[in-house]
Amino acid sequence: MSETDTTNLFIVGFPRSGTKLLRDLLCRHSEVFVFPVESHFIPVLKQQLSDVEDFRDPVNFSRFHDLYSRTQFGIEMRRRGYEIDIDKWRSSIRAPSYSAVIHSMFSLYREMTTSRVVGDKTPSFMHHIATLHDIFPDARFIHIYRDGRDCALSAKSAWNQNVFLCAQRWRDAIRAFGKAAAKRQVNRLDLSYENLISRPEETMQSICSFLAIEFQPNMTSLSK
Repeated sequence: MSETDTTNLFIVGFPRSGTKLLRDLLCRHSEVFVFPVESHFIPVLKQQLSDVEDFRDPVNFSRFHDLYSRTQFGIEMRRRGYEIDIDKWRSSIRAPSYSAVIHSMFSLYREMTTSRVVGDKTPSFMHHIATLHDIFPDARFIHIYRDGRDCALSAKSAWNQNVFLCAQRWRDAIRAFGKAAAKRQVNRLDLSYENLISRPEETMQSICSFLAIEFQPNMTSLSK
């Protein structure tokens, strides 16, 4: 499988907007692998390791990997049987940059799972568009949004959050994401949660078209 036939994907959205549902539906596709764990570490370690000049150096990569292995993502992926061999990871890095380390991680998971599309579902990444776009200029982003009133009510039910503050954060997050995505001209699909629920087949077909993969009927339901 050549790199030109593959896609790196990020699913983002305000909390309680259906990002998990979308990830689970996409993972029903035989050529899609979206990490089962949110990878909050990507922008965090980029900042922490900003002084590193060449991650291909064994000492520098070991420093990165020590931090990575203690993240929730690293711990959970290892527990679920998705651990990447450390030597294979370092030897596959094609450039000295942090971006090359993360590119290599996605590529190794693509190889491990024989998937054309490898993706990440971390809702808060809607606040890190610039960082992600720097690392993956060709990545595709699916932004799933939901009626702000329903988001606020769902957050109150799940976490007892103040509905008015949640609605305000929803508005601010949607606006900030739109500006950042437009400024960077990211390749993105804005998706309505309500459409996903009411018209699942039509919506999943549009997503498959965006990802350049064939639609598979089992993607419309989580039932076995």
